[in-house]
Amino acid sequence: MDFIKREKFDDEEGLKEILKNIHQMPVHRKLVNDITDWKYSSYKTYLNTSKPTKINRTFMTGFFENQNEFIDFHKNF
Repeated sequence: MDFIKREKFDDEEGLKEILKNIHQMPVHRKLVNDITDWKYSSYKTYLNTSKPTKINRTFMTGFFENQNEFIDFHKNF
């Protein structure tokens, strides 16, 4: 998979930025207008805690004070 770029991160902020970049990439590539429009994104899974998933929501959302902070963080790309 030559098209995949690996990035090393050493801290919490680096991990958060990678998560945001992953969620924002379809918008950046002009595939959708909003991150909630990309049907393959895990973004909505982090917000909809009633939906079963294998994603460890607690780990990633634990870097944010609350859900609104998670949403606001993703708006700045």
